[in-house]
Amino acid sequence: KQSFQHPASKLAEGIGQAEYNSTIGAPKCLGRASRCDSGELLGTRYPNEPNDSHNTIDGCEDGIPEASELVEGGLSDITESVKQIIVEAVGGSVIRGGSWVSIQAKVVANHIRDKVDYYYAADAANPDWKFITTVSPLVGEHFVTLPRTVRREKITFRLPNCDDPDHCDVAFRVALRSSRGINQNGAWRFNINNDGNHKPYDDGCAKDPYDDTDDLVLQVLPSPRPQDMCDFQATITLDQSLSYCDDDDSSKFYMECHVDTLRVVELLPGVYYEYVRLPCVNMPFIADSDSVKVVASHDMRTAICADKRLASATSSCCGHYADRLPTSGYTNYADMFSEYRGERLTFNGNSDRCLDWDREVCADPTRIGPHSMWTGHCHYHMSCKDNSDGGQGRWLDSIWYHWTSQACEIKVKIDVEGLVAIVHAPDETGAKISDVLPLVDFDKTVSFFSV
Repeated sequence: KQSFQHPASKLAEGIGQAEYNSTIGAPKCLGRASRCDSGELLGTRYPNEPNDSHNTIDGCEDGIPEASELVEGGLSDITESVKQIIVEAVGGSVIRGGSWVSIQAKVVANHIRDKVDYYYAADAANPDWKFITTVSPLVGEHFVTLPRTVRREKITFRLPNCDDPDHCDVAFRVALRSSRGINQNGAWRFNINNDGNHKPYDDGCAKDPYDDTDDLVLQVLPSPRPQDMCDFQATITLDQSLSYCDDDDSSKFYMECHVDTLRVVELLPGVYYEYVRLPCVNMPFIADSDSVKVVASHDMRTAICADKRLASATSSCCGHYADRLPTSGYTNYADMFSEYRGERLTFNGNSDRCLDWDREVCADPTRIGPHSMWTGHCHYHMSCKDNSDGGQGRWLDSIWYHWTSQACEIKVKIDVEGLVAIVHAPDETGAKISDVLPLVDFDKTVSFFSV
């Protein structure tokens, strides 16, 4: 690449501070800037929000407050609400389509079971909300941070490309889903449908009485176009070493250097390199030291052997922690910490991931994700969506396998005609007996072949 320039734009310089826009019904930042801050325009929940507005661009309304929540002048001060949204360019540059931004939200949460959902819409004039992630907030008024991560506190997200030659209006939505019970005909109903056991609303509009949804719109510069980047070479020689995989936790590239299944890397805005893995034949027999048990299905009984050295299974980490309910007896309930949807790791990669979160590789997990009506951190990045899209609603589909620390032997079975079948014999130490996948089960296999 011999030259690079950003596309020209007539968008005026902005101050990065939102103003309420009555036309769209929400705060909006005008002009080019490195950040967009809603300030105090979101306030609390309707009817106490400033400008007599729900602060949403598509008519989404906050939950209707209970009579017990109302005090003279509106809502009580302790009610659940989204107080502030800040979108900021990673690295401090001007926000441009296709660039990385961090998203911060200050909320008032009532309980650790409350959830905060993040969405974006590429076109604020015709919003089609896309889910980003869900995070469990701290109780009280706080900026939401990723739970217990040692890598980064802020949620980072890559903006969609902006093809307009001047600018694009992009919208962000933060929805606080309360877990508080509501009074129905004199009876209190626990709000399990909004708990982390269930995936967020498709339209991003949280609707129950204690929920609050707020939007923030900002103008972003156009994305770099192919004609702005010229003279690409199939083979290049770097004249210096790039500090791409450093230990800077705030680097937007940090994640790409700490996953096992990286495929595409963005070196510069709009400049991508794809890793093409060489064809490889994986042999069915591996040394016992490299073989380990992986499990699947909603009760983690389906089991096979996997090669530790290959990115064969997804994240699973066990260990009790203070804000995981119930308070004891569920240390073998595993949590997922995936950097992106469907991420697969090597055994060592999963071990490192668990260590980052002060957990350990599960020996005999009995469930992935939160216990019903309780809480669990499946919410890192897109892990919760993976946890919600299984065949049994909130449970993981059986196609997802998870690492364990238990051993697994690979053996052969020979029938009376001398045909051979490969069978797996996972360690049965623990609270449950494994259901080995029929293809490699000693008693059920029909996959015999001649040698």
